[in-house]
Amino acid sequence: LVGAVGALYWGITDQFFLNDDFGRLLALQSLQDASLGQALWSLVDNPYHGAYYRPLTNLVFYAVGKVAGLDPFWYYVSSIALHAAATWAVFAVVYELVGSAGTSRLAPAAIGALVFAVHPRHVESVAYVHDNENILCGLFFFWGLYCGIRWLDTGRKLHLAGMGCAYLLSLLGKEMGITLPVVWALYAVLWRRGDRAAWYRAAAVTGGGL
Repeated sequence: LVGAVGALYWGITDQFFLNDDFGRLLALQSLQDASLGQALWSLVDNPYHGAYYRPLTNLVFYAVGKVAGLDPFWYYVSSIALHAAATWAVFAVVYELVGSAGTSRLAPAAIGALVFAVHPRHVESVAYVHDNENILCGLFFFWGLYCGIRWLDTGRKLHLAGMGCAYLLSLLGKEMGITLPVVWALYAVLWRRGDRAAWYRAAAVTGGGL
């Protein structure tokens, strides 16, 4: 999965910044002079991108900027790495869903994750580094859904805590993350009683922005 993501997207690493990337970098210029504590506090007061509350993206830019300055190569590498991690999260979710259906897990989960990895819908989110808020939101959304499914299966509080943490991080990435509890609740009600087609339809509506 990681190889597929890398092979598909590695060509973007020789590009310079594109379009709205410049505006985001300029808006976050003062953040690069902040201490780590100040940067973490920006998750709360969000002073660098006031039109939206998406501070986790700013923190990622801060971390990459501290390491790489304004070298676009490393910003693209970070986007590719985040997309690969999100692909793994999708694999984990599909693996659990297929397993609960009583069939072989590995091949369907791998195919589902590969479809997610190469889907043209994600090209903009990876190729425009300012748009990694979509990847961050999706990454933690899917990990949160995975933890929620595991909690229903095992009852372990660790999985419930993981879902809560992932939900918070998904929200800090982009407001679309707010739908995670709805998608999970619909899974608990519909999927686990066998009405899988209804859950697919409901999940597509509530989590369609991912």
